[in-house]
Amino acid sequence: MSTAYPGEKEGLILRLTRVLYQPLTYSPLFFWGRPGAQDMMSFCHQFAALLNAGIPILKGLLILEKQANNPRLKHGIKKVALHVENGHSLTEAMAQVQEVFSPFCVGMVDAGEMGGKLDKTMHRLALHYEKKNHLEKKIKTATAYPKFILLVILGVVVFLLSSVLPSFAGTFSSMGVELPLSTRVIMSLGMLIQVSWPYLLIGGAMAYLASYLLLKMDKVAYYAGHMQLHLPLFGILYRKLLVARFCRTFSILLGSGVTLLTTLELSKNVVVNRVFVERVAEMRNAVIRGESVASALSATKLFPLTVIGMVDVGEQSGKLDDMLSRAADLYESEVNYVVDRLGSLLEPALVILLAVVVGGIVLSVFLPLFGVFELYL
Repeated sequence: MSTAYPGEKEGLILRLTRVLYQPLTYSPLFFWGRPGAQDMMSFCHQFAALLNAGIPILKGLLILEKQANNPRLKHGIKKVALHVENGHSLTEAMAQVQEVFSPFCVGMVDAGEMGGKLDKTMHRLALHYEKKNHLEKKIKTATAYPKFILLVILGVVVFLLSSVLPSFAGTFSSMGVELPLSTRVIMSLGMLIQVSWPYLLIGGAMAYLASYLLLKMDKVAYYAGHMQLHLPLFGILYRKLLVARFCRTFSILLGSGVTLLTTLELSKNVVVNRVFVERVAEMRNAVIRGESVASALSATKLFPLTVIGMVDVGEQSGKLDDMLSRAADLYESEVNYVVDRLGSLLEPALVILLAVVVGGIVLSVFLPLFGVFELYL
């Protein structure tokens, strides 16, 4: 079955123009992205406490704007307060500051205002961001050491190729030693880095920008998302993470009184993988046609049987939000376990990789020395 991609027929120039200039309509802080989970957690916790104490929304926003440390969040709260002061509801105000407040957050606030339980809704949002922040920190902590080792490998390789090996090249050339193929390749790389390093930096920056723009295009993002889900080892972790995030969001929205169709529409905003986004949109269409949520989940081929079974039980018992919360707990714990195991496996593997890379470079230098010994012995 072919997949339809929104905007697929747009010209390349039009797509690039929209990607480059659309953020300019948001805010002078657009290039920093939305505030992190920790900042949003603090904002929601404090806002819930102020509302629970009977402080009006506008006064609470002004207090939070003064207390906010994150410049993006401070700017966003200030804009929301101005909209509220001009007579807009909190939902309408946040919806106009989408560079700070996600559609998921706006949908939750809308449900809280409609149900008259805004303080409880903000508390639920705070718990959501708290769990998200905990999981993100867990992953960052587990990948910090591997990132450091990769950086060390890159630094050592660049240093050896650009500073150490070129000095040997002149020595071998003056002695008339025939260099092995591996040594010639490494020597050439060293000369390239030494002579053309500014162009390599510019080329790397341009390649990064080009990949960023390409990933903004729906079709490219779709296939990139498909590759992410099928990466060896990391694909399993990534899929579990997306399932946990989707189930947690789905549960919170339903528990806050958001309708099922709106929940499905908002839930796709928290999964950054384009394949998941497409499948959740298909789920929503299936539910509109009258299918059950469990049946729609099964048709996506992305959710484990455990989640599908729990959703089926939740639908039949009328406790879908509770079962989704349990599914989220289950897969968040699995993500934590996999991250711990992955970190312990990657550390020795990267140390071995460092030894192999550096050892290979050093060996390429010593191989011609055997030729020198043959000449003078």
